[in-house]
Amino acid sequence: MDPQASSLSRRILRETTRFAGIQVISALLLAGSNLILARLLEPHAFGAYAIGTFFLGLGGLLGDGGLGAALLRYKGEVSDESYRTTLTFLFALGSGLALAFFLATPLIAARWHLSTAEATVLRSMAVLFLVGPLRSVPYIRMERELRFSRIAGIEFAATATRQLVTVVLAWKLGGMRALAGGQLAGALVQLALAWRSAPGWPGLGISRRVLRATLGEGVPVQALAIAAFFKDNLSAALLGSLMGPASVGQFDFGLKYAALPVQAVNALSRVQLPVYARFDAKDPQLYQAFVGATRTALLLGFRSWWRSPWARPPSCPGSTPRAGSTPSPWCTASW
Repeated sequence: MDPQASSLSRRILRETTRFAGIQVISALLLAGSNLILARLLEPHAFGAYAIGTFFLGLGGLLGDGGLGAALLRYKGEVSDESYRTTLTFLFALGSGLALAFFLATPLIAARWHLSTAEATVLRSMAVLFLVGPLRSVPYIRMERELRFSRIAGIEFAATATRQLVTVVLAWKLGGMRALAGGQLAGALVQLALAWRSAPGWPGLGISRRVLRATLGEGVPVQALAIAAFFKDNLSAALLGSLMGPASVGQFDFGLKYAALPVQAVNALSRVQLPVYARFDAKDPQLYQAFVGATRTALLLGFRSWWRSPWARPPSCPGSTPRAGSTPSPWCTASW
C-alpha cells in the first residue's frame, strides 16, 4: 500500500469521525434547546421563521452557482484569482438576492399569512444573504485541506450561540424576533471563526475566464443541491401558503425532531465532495475510508440518541389533563 495514500485515508477517517461526533453533540444541543423554545414560543413564531428560512435557503443555493463545488473538485492548487472571482461573484449575487428579498417581503407576507410585524422581521433577515458569500473562501480552504473537525467545531460554536441568544430573546421579547436574532448572531460567529481558522483575504475582482470555467464545472452539481432542497422543504412552504404559519411551525418542529437520529450520518454527505477530489475514482482507499467513518457515525449517533432524555417526543395532555395544568399552545394551535 502506498504510504501517502494510507496516511491520507487515516486522516480522512479521523476527520470525518470527529466531524460526525461533533454533529451528534450539536444535534442533541439543538434538540434540548428547541424543547425549551417550544415552551417560550408559540407554533406561529416557528412557522413564520421557517417560511423566511425557506426563501433564504433557496436564495443561498441559487446564489452559489456551484462555484464552491467547482473549486473543491479542482485537482491543483486554487489560485488567488479563483478565490477572488468566487468571492466577488457570490457577494454581488448575494447583494442582488438580498435586495430582491427585501422588496418582495410584502408579497411573501401576503401569500404566507404573515403579520406586519413579522414582515418587518423578515426584511431584517435579508442581511443573511451576504453572510454566506463572505464565508465561502475560508470554508472552501478548510474543506480542501480536509479540516472537517475544525468545520464541525465552528458550526457547533455557531449553533450554541444561536440557541443561547434565541432562548434569551424568546424570554425577553418573544415571537419571531427571537428566532431571527439568534440566527443572525450565530451566522456572525460562524463568519468570524471561519476567517480566523483560514485567514487570507483574496481581494475583490472578477476574471471572466475563471468565472466561465468555474460556472461550467459547478452548475450541474448545484442543480442537484437545489433539487434536494425542494425535496426536503417544499412541503412546509406549500403548507404555509394554504394553512398559515402555525401549521408550518407544528409540521417543521415535528419533522426535525423525528429526523434527529440520522442527522450525524447525513452530515457525512458534506464531506463527500472534498474527499472525492483527493482520490482517483476507483481508489479502494476511498471506499474504505467512507465505510469506516459511516459505521462509526452510525453507532455513535444511535447510541447518543437512545440514551438521550429526548428520545421520546413531548406529548400533549389527553382528554383528562391534570388539575391546574395549562395546555401548551403547541397542543391548542389552530390548524
